[in-house]
Amino acid sequence: MKVPPLVTTGPLSATGPTLGAPGTTVLFGGDEIDDDFLRSGGRFTLGFWLNECQTKGIEASYFFLGSRSTNFDASSSGAPGSSLLGRPFFDTSTGTQGVELLAVPGFAAGAVRVGTNSNLQGAEVNGICNLCCGCCYRLDLLAGPRWLELDERITITESTTLLANPATPAFFAGSGLPVVAGDHIVTTDRFSTHNDFYGGQIGARYELRRGKAYVDLLGKVALGVTHQTLEVDGSTAVTPPGGATVTTPGGLYALPGNIGHYTHDEFAVVTEVGINAGYQLTNHLRGFVGYTFLYWSDVARPVDQIDRNVNSTLVPTSIVAPGGPPTLPLAIKDTPFWAHGVNVGLEFRF
Repeated sequence: MKVPPLVTTGPLSATGPTLGAPGTTVLFGGDEIDDDFLRSGGRFTLGFWLNECQTKGIEASYFFLGSRSTNFDASSSGAPGSSLLGRPFFDTSTGTQGVELLAVPGFAAGAVRVGTNSNLQGAEVNGICNLCCGCCYRLDLLAGPRWLELDERITITESTTLLANPATPAFFAGSGLPVVAGDHIVTTDRFSTHNDFYGGQIGARYELRRGKAYVDLLGKVALGVTHQTLEVDGSTAVTPPGGATVTTPGGLYALPGNIGHYTHDEFAVVTEVGINAGYQLTNHLRGFVGYTFLYWSDVARPVDQIDRNVNSTLVPTSIVAPGGPPTLPLAIKDTPFWAHGVNVGLEFRF
């Protein structure tokens, strides 16, 4: 996932840690995440021949990758000399870069957590037709329906406690920072996507044998539709000193104008290629290792749905009267997805 800049720090100044300002450093975002980690999973395949010559058959397969979660945390005590923390955005009400301040030395303590989660699984059923075979090779044609599912989520949670009334309230204007000492604010933005691919595929599998060793080559292409679902949710909970918590809809990137449920259907192509090298261990048992590459042309990913164009006057904790352009509903953006990995397995034939 290529994540936009979501958390920044920088020197105490009139602009705060806005993007492009002198000294501003991006603590999280502006780069790809969750693409360098190994994930374990499994694939289970069951098949049988429909005739004794083993020229017609059917097989069903299911695979999954274990859930993958990543978390980023940053905090600052607000003590003199501590770090300044902010969440950057482009302020459509002023046409300039803005920042929501979370922690300011001498005025506010704050923390932020960014968490992502991803799940991938799929299934297929294929009819098998042998095209040609010999004593040391065979070529089979595969065709049938295929399904893939990709679920992902990104959640941004921030908390800020004002330590003292700011001496210069204008410094915090449009930042969403509370201006009453003791106020505690928890803000959440959540973007969740769900992708289901439904289509038909065709492919071929070639097996070459030499004694008890063999090599399998596999290639499949599926054409179909990806049904994309996007859920956007945001909230802000304000707790004054000794008072009751009041929760209102809207965070920073998820505001009442774009909070909601969105769906979209997109034509998609799924391609899978693989190679396995194996050895006949017994008359019925074979072991193998190999490589698989999976490409999915169009999926909705949560980080791509984050719109950093924000009217700061519409943020629930803004101290500026609402005005300027409204927050518009989102249009689902899609992007290619790919995964590759190593297979280690056993095959039992009888």
